[in-house]
Amino acid sequence: MSSSAETSRPLNLLAAQALVGEVDVDLAVGIASDALVSGADGPAVVEVAALPWGTPWSDASGAILRMLDELGIPRPTESEAPLEILADIASRFSAGAITVPDFNRAFWRLFSRSSDDSLGGIAFRLDEWEESVGQRRQDLAQVLRREAQDLAARLLRPP
Repeated sequence: MSSSAETSRPLNLLAAQALVGEVDVDLAVGIASDALVSGADGPAVVEVAALPWGTPWSDASGAILRMLDELGIPRPTESEAPLEILADIASRFSAGAITVPDFNRAFWRLFSRSSDDSLGGIAFRLDEWEESVGQRRQDLAQVLRREAQDLAARLLRPP
């Protein structure tokens, strides 16, 4: 990883996922492997990097939490964590990496854990998208991608 922003973003996301119990363990393995390559070789980093792909969160949680502590990654608050994850999902959605239905499911799951009133516009637009068809639905998908890009830019925690 070439910059502190590139390094801290995945770690911040991992810390947020850990708080809400939705960790992508394979992502954690990749982050730990990158940390090893970058010279971080604490015991928890090594342990997470050595986890087999597909390890369940229940088996990996202790090592991942120790790795975050070892790397000095601050834990988000309960109100920040869903927004950190939503920022990542919104960023991937706006880049075309995930579909509208996938964004829709993830948004509602995280929206229910958030107290951020500014999410109302996207919530309304997603409801409208669900009820629309044809060209209107396609137009709304484009509007949602632009709004998701703005949301991601606003929500991403500074490194």
